[in-house]
Amino acid sequence: MLIALALAFIMLTWRKGEEMMDKIRLEVRLRSKDLLKRLKADPPLRIPGTAVVLGRMTTGVPLSLKHNHVLHEKVLLVAVTITETPRVADEERVVVTPISEEFTRAELRFGFMEQPDVPKGLELAVTRGQIAKCDARKVTYYTGHGTIIASESRPGMARWREQLFAFMHHNAQRPGAYFKIPSAQVMEIGIEFEM
Repeated sequence: MLIALALAFIMLTWRKGEEMMDKIRLEVRLRSKDLLKRLKADPPLRIPGTAVVLGRMTTGVPLSLKHNHVLHEKVLLVAVTITETPRVADEERVVVTPISEEFTRAELRFGFMEQPDVPKGLELAVTRGQIAKCDARKVTYYTGHGTIIASESRPGMARWREQLFAFMHHNAQRPGAYFKIPSAQVMEIGIEFEM
């Protein structure tokens, strides 16, 4: 009984910590419109190829783009959603929303029993014509790795519980490995968050 209570508490701490982190991410994210205005006002250096920028949310722009002064010609903003169903049919796997000629948002949906595979999901979108064709071996995947700093600056959890969440988050599997992205194609950008 004590082991079950401890495991339930740890899972609830993880869930509460992720909810708090989602709120923090939303506060610091740029809106898509704001990014496009910024790019027109101060165009960055553009390099050939396609970049896939992974993020947790289907709104705004992932933080890994906020301070970047170099952009690929084509940028895919990709969010992975784990559904409450065990499996997702291929017809419902990808939802694509064009933002501009250079930017496209794609939501990849996977069931809770499936192992998320971002390259295969994007390959499915390419074969259906939902996103522009690109050489999968030359795509650069940008992921963010957040470092959590427990500070009790926000209501929601006690500091010791924030520290537990920060410890679990630090030991979580890296996004590149979890999403089956070839390690030679991953650029990980570190970001610090204060809870």
